Amino acid sequence: MRETRNPGLHLLRIAVMKVLVVGGGGREHAIVEALRRSQADVYAAMSNQNPGIRRRSKDVLLGDVTDVERIVSWAKGHGIELAVIGPEAPLEKGISDALEAAAIPTVGPSREAAQLETNKEFTRTLMREHQIPGFPQFWAFDNLAGFEEFVNDSDFEFVIKPLGLTGGKGVRVWGDHFSSKAEALAYGREVLEKKIGGTARFLVEEKLVGEEFSLQAF
Repeated sequence: MRETRNPGLHLLRIAVMKVLVVGGGGREHAIVEALRRSQADVYAAMSNQNPGIRRRSKDVLLGDVTDVERIVSWAKGHGIELAVIGPEAPLEKGISDALEAAAIPTVGPSREAAQLETNKEFTRTLMREHQIPGFPQFWAFDNLAGFEEFVNDSDFEFVIKPLGLTGGKGVRVWGDHFSSKAEALAYGREVLEKKIGGTARFLVEEKLVGEEFSLQAF
């Protein structure tokens, strides 16, 4: 609790909420700043040392943000009353489900709902099944022979996307990252052999040209 006095000298008691923020990037720093403006006590769990977040936090847990059990235990030990999850990787591991099970309300989708971000094939299939406007034509491949047949028969530009999370670095666009069928096949082979995105499977989508943006408000 914090105490302050209004102009009439009436004593006010303001409850301070303990909030956990998971993630150590610029997005999470913005979230932390917004929470501090609301007078919350911030506790941060992050894999990297973000000086801005550390300065604004009551305590910091450094380590793998996908170590759900460790983070939940730490949050319970600090009496956390609300959690805000920034990165996609811990959401994929079910951190929101685990925190909610520990009676800690959480801003962040469940593991199942997070598939909209963590599984590109799931998202495209959902959009197709429910006829949501704006989705491109897409195909999924888990072997090079099928992909090679597709590439040889195609007469349009396309995009190659590993299914899982790649930190924004896995997508390859015709004209930006490759410019021939041979290069497309080479990247398809690389995704399958190295399991880029966590699995030996990837999407191919027709290339769409236009503006892309993200809108976030804290």
